[in-house]
Amino acid sequence: MFHSKIITIGNIMRIMPKLVLLFFCLGVIFTEVSALQTEMKIIPPENPKEGEVINVTISVFDFPQGYNLSFDTDLVSYDDNPIYNITTINKQVYERNFEINTTGYDTITIHMVGKVPKITEVKQYEEITLIKYSKTTGYTYYRIELFDKEGTIIDTNTQPFTVYVSEIEDFKNKLSKIHDGWIRNYLQELHDKGLVNEANELADHLIDNTKIPVLWFIISLIGVAIIFFIIGIRIGYRREEL
Repeated sequence: MFHSKIITIGNIMRIMPKLVLLFFCLGVIFTEVSALQTEMKIIPPENPKEGEVINVTISVFDFPQGYNLSFDTDLVSYDDNPIYNITTINKQVYERNFEINTTGYDTITIHMVGKVPKITEVKQYEEITLIKYSKTTGYTYYRIELFDKEGTIIDTNTQPFTVYVSEIEDFKNKLSKIHDGWIRNYLQELHDKGLVNEANELADHLIDNTKIPVLWFIISLIGVAIIFFIIGIRIGYRREEL
């Protein structure tokens, strides 16, 4: 038993230098690849309006030397101005994406100017107006990715935002006042298909008049079907012209 303990202690003593070296290497690795940090003096709104101009300055730090930082944004250019003004190296970038090597820098400061993308698309088919919306969520003021020398992503940092469209929010508020689930879904479908004005008019009428005859609804359904039929004919006619 005693001999076995001596052997065990001896084995530990023999591998101790290797353990010390291992912990030292791990410490160097984790120190080198530290958490990517960003700082903004003025925080942009979480729910900006489409077309709103955003003007921010970002400082990026706590990154290792010799790596690459990739910058990307969903903002669009404003009045032919550069989206990025990299004050650290006095360089302007007009594209949404660029990369910079971290060698020689402790902090990288970037001034950004851009507009929130437009997500509303309006199409006119004679007297019929179609209003379509792109997604309102999933946008970012910036996406910063840190790549090592082999091109592997080490860390990321993002600042998300959601585009605010007053008409969408107002329509949601109207639907919340309508208790019939089928009618709510019907109006939402009209809205999603682009008949925004018609959906709002029906919602307003339902809110003001809680008891609507079934015949009135049938007539409105027929009217909507006719509208879509006319739109289909107009689109087909224009494609034939092209």
